[in-house]
Amino acid sequence: MPRIKKSDAAVAADGKVRGVSSKARVSSKSGARSGELVLLADAGYPVWLESQKKQVHAARARAALAVNYELVRIYHKISSELVSNLLTNCRGFTL
Repeated sequence: MPRIKKSDAAVAADGKVRGVSSKARVSSKSGARSGELVLLADAGYPVWLESQKKQVHAARARAALAVNYELVRIYHKISSELVSNLLTNCRGFTL
């Protein structure tokens, strides 16, 4: 199976990998120089990579929604307490 460097692979517009074998695996055997990443790309790799990107994007969106929900919740709680204190004790604001 031929080994190639990451920079040697090219992905065509149709998602097919050019310049690489149709088998996939990452090789770190002694044939590679120290610190060099050698890839053997699979024709299905672009599809798999796009799937992974979509999952990360969806997870980030869910995390952002959770953070925003908690911020709105705490801001509402603080404002409710300020209004309550203002109406009952005239504390919280200087007129």
